[in-house]
Amino acid sequence: VRSVLQMLQGFSSPLFYWDDRAHTFHVKNDIHVAHLSLSSLSDILSRFIHAANCLQLVEEFVKHIRMYSQMYPPTMKAFTDSVFERLK
Repeated sequence: VRSVLQMLQGFSSPLFYWDDRAHTFHVKNDIHVAHLSLSSLSDILSRFIHAANCLQLVEEFVKHIRMYSQMYPPTMKAFTDSVFERLK
């Protein structure tokens, strides 16, 4: 559970890592959970990985806009500032 929460916060963990080239989280090793089939675990983890990927991509977008804010209109800056505050 801890590793999934770390991933959702945008951090690599003992079980998941962020691939900068593919812009996605991956599972580091085969994970096994007692009383859960491998396909069920894979399905559950894929949903968390998808959510973490989306959050990470939004965070990268916001960082880009904030870094190059002079290139964007005030509305875009206000929007990204609002998103940035929510992601903290």
